[in-house]
Amino acid sequence: MVNVQQQLSAAAPVYKDLEELSLTLSFTVIRRDLGTDDAFVRKMLGKDSPEQLAHKLVSGTHLEDPKVREELYKGGQSAIDASTDR
Repeated sequence: MVNVQQQLSAAAPVYKDLEELSLTLSFTVIRRDLGTDDAFVRKMLGKDSPEQLAHKLVSGTHLEDPKVREELYKGGQSAIDASTDR
């Protein structure tokens, strides 16, 4: 069985366009199922559409880099708190 650290440091490619589509679909389904007036949906999306939020999240990250993921894992909560990768 592969452990978490091995998975995080694996050089497997991350396809940002696929990640963005996946997040968009998830956000859209949540909004559809809970409704636009639901408190969670309003907090999750803010003033963004599902597409806009997914784009912001995916374009603003460097987690596709195995070294970045491994540094966050090894650094623990303090590294996560100090990270500007949102």
